[in-house]
Amino acid sequence: MPEKGVVALFRREVDWMKLKRQLSSKVDLASPGASYGKFVTHPQCCARPTGRRQTFTPHISGPSDPLFTQLPIAAGHSSSGYYCNSCHSASDEDEEDPEPLVDDDENSTSEDSALAIGSCKFTAESVNTLDISGQIYAKDRGKELAIVICNPITHQNFVMRINFGTEAHVFWMPTEWYQEIVSKPPVHRGKKSFAYIMPDEYVDGPAHGCLISLQAAFVCPEWTLVFVDHQVFIQFHLMQLSDSFLPSDLQPGSKFWPSLWSRTHGPVYHQEPEATLECLQRWRSKTIDTSNRMAIFEAVKKTQTVFNGCGAQETTDLLLLAFIHPQMPALYVCANSHIWSRLVAALIWYDKDRATLGRPDQPMPYISGPRPIRFNPDGHTKYLSTILAYRRSHVTLSGKDLQTVHDLGLFLSDAVIEEDGRARAANSSSPSIPTQLRNGRKSIRVPNFAITWHSGKTKHVTYTPFTAKPASDWQKVTRETVGSDVRDEVNKTTLGLYSFRLLVDCVWSAKTVSKAGIPLGRRPLLTVGNSNRKRPRAAMAWSTRVLGGGGSFQRTKN
Repeated sequence: MPEKGVVALFRREVDWMKLKRQLSSKVDLASPGASYGKFVTHPQCCARPTGRRQTFTPHISGPSDPLFTQLPIAAGHSSSGYYCNSCHSASDEDEEDPEPLVDDDENSTSEDSALAIGSCKFTAESVNTLDISGQIYAKDRGKELAIVICNPITHQNFVMRINFGTEAHVFWMPTEWYQEIVSKPPVHRGKKSFAYIMPDEYVDGPAHGCLISLQAAFVCPEWTLVFVDHQVFIQFHLMQLSDSFLPSDLQPGSKFWPSLWSRTHGPVYHQEPEATLECLQRWRSKTIDTSNRMAIFEAVKKTQTVFNGCGAQETTDLLLLAFIHPQMPALYVCANSHIWSRLVAALIWYDKDRATLGRPDQPMPYISGPRPIRFNPDGHTKYLSTILAYRRSHVTLSGKDLQTVHDLGLFLSDAVIEEDGRARAANSSSPSIPTQLRNGRKSIRVPNFAITWHSGKTKHVTYTPFTAKPASDWQKVTRETVGSDVRDEVNKTTLGLYSFRLLVDCVWSAKTVSKAGIPLGRRPLLTVGNSNRKRPRAAMAWSTRVLGGGGSFQRTKN
């Protein structure tokens, strides 16, 4: 699942229309149609209706529910009454502490279908019968995004909680593009999935025959917000409000706020600081009481009720900020007040930092716009600048951070990390990294290492620059130097908003690769003389490879 930094940018993409309406438009902004849109689904691109995981699930509410109206379908209910297993809106007597969401598989879905407790049949076709239309608003919390579609004319208001799959995306495109794409029937994509053919003239780059798997869209007169996921893991949980809704209701403290989110995802600090600290303290106490020796990386990543939004990348960077080795047992982190304080302080800072990515004044370029189907190398570079350790060949440390790491002994290769988080060597040894910065330098780049282990069938991969040895009773792992930096990887995807498969394929598509050796993925980096790295323009690269230019690209390394 995309992590909270990316989901914050997704919400920013939804809000792009607000900025667009402030600019000139072909549509008369005084007319209702300029501000309104209609939500439609594309059932053939959704999960199979007979499967356990559904693309669309209904909120199950009772007749006396003060917040939600029963959807016009046969409502399922348990023996104890009406109950929506995935939501916070259950009555107090029915609600139990949810099990932490296990999100070890990066391709796993976020929550089980609400249909698991009832017999109601609800499909993507059912959504289209509800005539969901109006103005759209959005709010993110951790890994979840909530959109509200309000219609003051029909007085029907709907909320959808969206959990994105690994390759899911949301952005605005011209409505005439959308209409052209869906005017033709979808084609097979793999054995089970379907997707629409993307006209070649809509793609910025040499790729042709690209496919787009459209699960849903919010169609306005001039622009259309599309929800796409070629792995079909995206999920929408649909709720109909029984009361009027205002944009201010999308804020913590409103009567609707607790009901917007799933029971498997907890609060985040920049929105609900007190609730977040309470969740952290409960988790700390439980970890100590149960003597949980799970690696702290794994424990944080899987406990979304406490660390909402922290997946593999953000957990890796969080632990670096806290100067905690990712293999350290969670018990030791929670039992030691100094280590725990570092973790909480890092979490607070990092959560606020991730939240700023969703601000409209951030330099991150939008995907939405007149030509969204393209890979944006500038945006991708800007996003990668926010990644500290995950898939990095080197980690950059300030002078202050370098001193802290040395004080903890984490750069002593012969030392063993003890329960208090400090590494101590039996014999005096020299650190593997200089203890001071060179004159005039403000930071130092240190080598990074990939750490891999398995928990059952689940593979965990994280990264750390610390060279001190874990204790012998810690999780057994393999450790190796990171070869290439993430910014040099040509065809890997889903790290940030701009590297999703749909966009990467626009540059070099696997479907266009021939025996002639047309390259895969994003164009490799070049170094020309002493200048900065550059990527050749798509037209030049295509001409060189296909039209007989004869040139060859040399990848560079840091």
